[in-house]
Amino acid sequence: MQELPEHFVYDDADQDLPADEVAAILSSAPVAVDELVRQTGTTPGAVQMALLELEIAGRLERHAGGRVSLA
Repeated sequence: MQELPEHFVYDDADQDLPADEVAAILSSAPVAVDELVRQTGTTPGAVQMALLELEIAGRLERHAGGRVSLA
């Protein structure tokens, strides 16, 4: 069986990204979710979970093209 490249390996430790850390990066200017992944250095799943927490709290606004900003 072939091993996956390191960047494809799933790591549960990366799944605990506090929503406040993502909120600190965000502003009223929309930014791509991919950029948030790069800036936090964590997994896309962890960023999406933090964004969902912010959205449920009413602190996140979603924009066209997969961009997000603070509400």
